[in-house]
Amino acid sequence: MPIKEGSRLIEAIANQFQLSAEGIKNFVNETTVATHSYNILTTDLLSALQRSGAALKQFGFDTRTAVAMVSVLSNASSKAGGEIGQALKAISINLHYPKMKKALDQLGISIYDSANRVRPGVDILED
Repeated sequence: MPIKEGSRLIEAIANQFQLSAEGIKNFVNETTVATHSYNILTTDLLSALQRSGAALKQFGFDTRTAVAMVSVLSNASSKAGGEIGQALKAISINLHYPKMKKALDQLGISIYDSANRVRPGVDILED
């Protein structure tokens, strides 16, 4: 990946997750570990997060969890980063729709806590 493209993607992701300078450093380290551990291309990982970052952040995911999810999904599906990012974005957005809420309620999964705030995405996935 050309440095200019990588920098552009990292900047977009940093803005979506509202990362500080230290947060960006940690994100780059998380990305490096993921690409070496999960055999995912940096381009795919960054593309996925660039497409889904804002939705994942809104749903309570931090960069470490988002990087892990994309890495695992990439290995399990052999899909390109853009496709994975689009899917994660769609899932995060659709969880707020009444039809999806009703379906999850029928499975005993609540997206809202007792104060009627959206629960962290990791907790919902664990349910």
